[in-house]
Amino acid sequence: MNAGERYPQWGIGGADFGGMITMDDMFPHEVPAHWLPYFAVEDVDDTARIAAEAGGTMLMEPTSVPEGPRIAVLRDPQGAVFGVYVAGEEG
Repeated sequence: MNAGERYPQWGIGGADFGGMITMDDMFPHEVPAHWLPYFAVEDVDDTARIAAEAGGTMLMEPTSVPEGPRIAVLRDPQGAVFGVYVAGEEG
């Protein structure tokens, strides 16, 4: 299965704005189906550091995705989970 089949993306005029992934065996069985919004930022590492300093939690530390952008997954002090990435950046 190639990345396009595993993670289809949607966009307008060449600018992606969303995607979806199948929750297969890559995910632990106790993880329920869910939505995970991602926000475009200028610097994933800085954003993750600032979020942690402000009381958030890094659930997935900044990492580079093969053939994709640098990403991180964070949880705010109220418990909301979200991801950050650098738009237009590819590994």
